[in-house]
Amino acid sequence: MGQQWKISELTTLKKYFPEIIIIPHEYHLAGQEVIQEFMGIAIKAPLFTKQVYLKPRKMAHLLSPRFFIYLQEFLSKKIFLSKRKMVSFFMTTYKIEKMFQNETIKEIIEKKDKNKIVLYFYWGAGSSIIIPFLKGFKNITVRFHGYDLYEDRNAGYIPFRSQLLKKLSNAIFISEHGMNYLNREYKGIEKKSRLFRIGTVSKGDAHPGGDSVLRIMSCSSVKELKRVSLILRAIKKMDIPVAWTHIGGGELFEELKREAEKMPAHIKVNLPGHIESDHVLDFYVNKNADVFVNVSSTEGVPVSVMEALSASIPVIATDVGGTGEIVDETVGMLIPAIINEDDLANYLLKFYYIPDVKKMELRANAKRRYEESCNADMLDEKFAKFLNS
Repeated sequence: MGQQWKISELTTLKKYFPEIIIIPHEYHLAGQEVIQEFMGIAIKAPLFTKQVYLKPRKMAHLLSPRFFIYLQEFLSKKIFLSKRKMVSFFMTTYKIEKMFQNETIKEIIEKKDKNKIVLYFYWGAGSSIIIPFLKGFKNITVRFHGYDLYEDRNAGYIPFRSQLLKKLSNAIFISEHGMNYLNREYKGIEKKSRLFRIGTVSKGDAHPGGDSVLRIMSCSSVKELKRVSLILRAIKKMDIPVAWTHIGGGELFEELKREAEKMPAHIKVNLPGHIESDHVLDFYVNKNADVFVNVSSTEGVPVSVMEALSASIPVIATDVGGTGEIVDETVGMLIPAIINEDDLANYLLKFYYIPDVKKMELRANAKRRYEESCNADMLDEKFAKFLNS
């Protein structure tokens, strides 16, 4: 349970729900310990304990009580016209059948008084794929973020999306951008739509460097859509002293490390790799930081940006997804989604030459934005009360 925002939400939900059962979709981190109890909450065995592989020639799982629903989806969405849709469809149906074989799922389905059960799915993908096939449950809530929401991030197809939206009671969104998107794509869902942002806690304030060095922080996985290498290429072009720290590992991390070794002497790069999310805030508070940078090509509302705001760090971020709902000129800079290293270098230089008095104002505004829009205690309380109403 290393994601701080989930821990915060669970802590609040415990006050309103005497019994909570967590069914993880999977344990996907190498070496992650399988736990059975957390904060007094029962954690059942994960639905999937290893990577799921489906052999194309073995489709016997389709011959189930759900066969005709599968067939309707296959034909109505013309799955047969796209290889990527085919893979997504068959993998999803296979996982659905595996979920119905899960003992905990069976126990929940067989309960008589389903009206008293609140089913809450933290993601609009993963285990929520079972929703279209559940019967008798009147209180089903799904939270939508980014990858689990936007179909263009999924080759234009998310299996059984229409059926899921019909069955759920509440569609919860972390951003207005996401809510407006789904309401636009699926008419009638606006009646079920609610905006409840996720937030983060604060562990105190980071401090500016106080010298001529521009100290930049960033935090994300190192993969293509996060465009971390863009930050590296931008600071390489700058003729001012820069100290850049990036928190996070990933598939492109080793490549980033190799490129970082080629930087000029006035540019210092620190790549600590992956840090557990509940320690990221400690890292900020114990280090100096002038500005936080996020140049992702897609986002929901980035938790990493909220964490920076909670530590009073001004933010420069691309205008993607719901980022613009928490970042503007009062806390930093909201920059175009389509930029190159020259553009980013210019934005960083522009920030560097902002007068110190103005930078302190940005830091105060960043903390204020956190308190008003990203404070997990406040946001979780509102959501828990709604879920319990």
